[in-house]
Amino acid sequence: MQKYLKEIFGDVKSIGAGISVPCPRCGKNHITTGDAENGISRYADVEICKACEQAEAMLDLEKKPLRLTRWECVRAALRGRTFLDFLRNRARVEEELECELIIDNSDMPATFYWDKESRITSYGAEYFAPIVEAPYEVLENGNMEIFCDDYELGKEFVMAVAGYIGQSEYSRMFEVPPMDNIRIENASFRLDDSGVSCGIKLKGVDVNERFSLTVSRWNAPVRFTAVCQPESGGMKCRYSVGQMEADYPATEEETGRIRAAMEAACIREYGCTLGELWNSFVDAAETGLLVITKAEEPIKNYEITEYVCAASTPGGTHVLIMRVLCKDTGETVWVIGDDHHCAVAREDFIRNQNISYGSVLIRELLYQNHTPKSTGKWRPLIEELMNFTITKYLEHNGLVRVYPWWLPEQVYAHLGKELFSQMCRNCDHIILRQNNMMEFVPKRKT
Repeated sequence: MQKYLKEIFGDVKSIGAGISVPCPRCGKNHITTGDAENGISRYADVEICKACEQAEAMLDLEKKPLRLTRWECVRAALRGRTFLDFLRNRARVEEELECELIIDNSDMPATFYWDKESRITSYGAEYFAPIVEAPYEVLENGNMEIFCDDYELGKEFVMAVAGYIGQSEYSRMFEVPPMDNIRIENASFRLDDSGVSCGIKLKGVDVNERFSLTVSRWNAPVRFTAVCQPESGGMKCRYSVGQMEADYPATEEETGRIRAAMEAACIREYGCTLGELWNSFVDAAETGLLVITKAEEPIKNYEITEYVCAASTPGGTHVLIMRVLCKDTGETVWVIGDDHHCAVAREDFIRNQNISYGSVLIRELLYQNHTPKSTGKWRPLIEELMNFTITKYLEHNGLVRVYPWWLPEQVYAHLGKELFSQMCRNCDHIILRQNNMMEFVPKRKT
């Protein structure tokens, strides 16, 4: 890996002076090479933007520096060439792959097996980040070399893939296909203070033997209510047969498979993982107004035909309008809002005072009570409006108030997701100023 990094950063340093280029660390802010105002990275000996220099200092205090493989210049150079790209690209695994892995110039102690059904979760990718973010090469003998310098982590990776870890940890790292006899009842999928829960039917189970109950003559299904707490990874189960209900001591293997089935159903129903659904619930717990809706396919084929900053008040509030043509349906909609709320409507009710707001409204939401995932099919348009809102508020006011879950990722890319999440833990909203300077406003104590 060091050879790749040396080449990439060598190319960055070889750029002549006086040229405007994206910051190699965040890729967003531009710097002029050779400018004395530029920051200098403490880890790569290259020029970076001032915001990244500050971020490096903060992460250094936390002893959690951003891995060089997370730098934008490295990600761009290795895009499509990392081991994670291989693992998540089903087309590269025609049927199944069985080979030896070489990591840190050493053979691994277990054979690597991967097929079209194999998956690695976000948790697994983060845990083995130095391995999966490294480039790879398929050798002539069919084996694979991963250009990572961490032999011990490589050994842990291949042993984990081979199943030499606990079932619950395996399920967290590698998505396990649901058992044939587990079927999710999506209608009972719900959220509450105890966690994410859903009803599960078991079919093909010998009820008498499994539960020591004489119920076969009832011809009644065994129903499970599994409550998963993604934050702690815990799982509680209860079962019922007819009117009978009792606690169910799920085995470690069953817990992993039930959780995998719940995960698949959650993604299918709401377009997000259990953890993301739970975090959305936690984010809105104070208001109690989070709306969980069944996932709709987001609008993809659209064209924004007009951007307008339609009105401004002496208090600094601006009304933004986007006119959007949905090409698949031929429908035109207006997405309208300020920094507090927005609406999707069939007509422009702002500039046409004769139109009744209620008669043309399609969807209305407060940014405080919704996350992008809860906006359904209109998510791409509302995110476009948020970007437009931030741009115009910064242009006119020099600052804008944004709720953390609505802040575009490119704005905080220089901090990294992990540090940003930590800083937002007790944050009510963010005051974003020009040059991406952020003030994290804490939640009010009650």
